[in-house]
Amino acid sequence: MLEVDLFDKFSEESLDSLKEFDKLRHLKFESPFTVYSAEMFGTLRSLESIEIKSLEFTDEHLELLAKFGLPNLTKLSLYGSFSSPEKTSVTGAGLNGLGNLKSLRKLSLFHMHLADGELGEYKKANPDVDVIADHLRLK
Repeated sequence: MLEVDLFDKFSEESLDSLKEFDKLRHLKFESPFTVYSAEMFGTLRSLESIEIKSLEFTDEHLELLAKFGLPNLTKLSLYGSFSSPEKTSVTGAGLNGLGNLKSLRKLSLFHMHLADGELGEYKKANPDVDVIADHLRLK
């Protein structure tokens, strides 16, 4: 597993080195989650699990993850910020976009803000995905 902690030193250039790890299977990423980092994850086609800790998660971020359709991704863990609801707010539409991740079997959501009932809709639409949700703040 490769752990990348760039919270204090984040730059797009610092992510470029990930391209060298084309056989990487597990990634723990602690940094601002940007369009560029999502694109970089999309190049890592061997990834089986990603753990992302970021102070900002929105539907747009979920759409970026789903866009690349990582074919081997079975586990996705997302950690947001419980103290900043405006920056870690996702909807059912954002969650449903993760349906493009066809191999996904485990989704973990921590410290996210989510509308009541939308997590249940995602679970119903994706019965093969085990969903763990902790410390959610319902809108």
